[in-house]
Amino acid sequence: MTPKQSTYSRYYVARKVNHLCVYCGKPVTRGLVHCEDCRVKVNLRSNLSKRALHKNHLCVSCRKPCEQNNRVLCNKCLIKSSTRSKNLRKKRHAAGLCAGCGKRLLLIRNRVCEPCWFKEVALRWTGSQKNGPILMTIFKRQCGRCIYTGENLVLGETASLDHVVPRSRGGSSEPENLQWVGKRINEMKGNLIHEEFLKIISDIFHYGVFR
Repeated sequence: MTPKQSTYSRYYVARKVNHLCVYCGKPVTRGLVHCEDCRVKVNLRSNLSKRALHKNHLCVSCRKPCEQNNRVLCNKCLIKSSTRSKNLRKKRHAAGLCAGCGKRLLLIRNRVCEPCWFKEVALRWTGSQKNGPILMTIFKRQCGRCIYTGENLVLGETASLDHVVPRSRGGSSEPENLQWVGKRINEMKGNLIHEEFLKIISDIFHYGVFR
């Protein structure tokens, strides 16, 4: 260890113990090592570095060439990252915490909290976790009820995300094309659009009542 590294390490440890920013020495919230200004700078440098590595098809972790150009991690680092993620989720689950964020919130089916559940659904059906808050907003706008039957939907059990115009027929995952319905209703609707499904329901009702 060089004298420069030793000095830096001593400053780092001393500032961290005294709840000071390890870069500028300003007071920080307990548990953090950077103040708000330094955190922004660190994240910016980190993002710029990762973009440059990804542009050159290098792993952002070990900086070795990626086997697939569209990935940010090589196969070896991808396996390590996946293993760490699985182990972390198992530890959180065993401790009664949300497997997604680690917070002690009301869990859905003893697994993840409500925000993380919406993120998982968003990743599966829209391709991005960023749409999680949007799905939560749609659910609350519907007052947690099925758009067709009015039944109260239970997250993780009966609640199912539906595309008004199915993706198989060119429907998008924009908020205007999304709605929450009961799981059994979604199975019945299949690849029908909203108007077609309502017509079938109407035909069944009229035939059953007025025949």
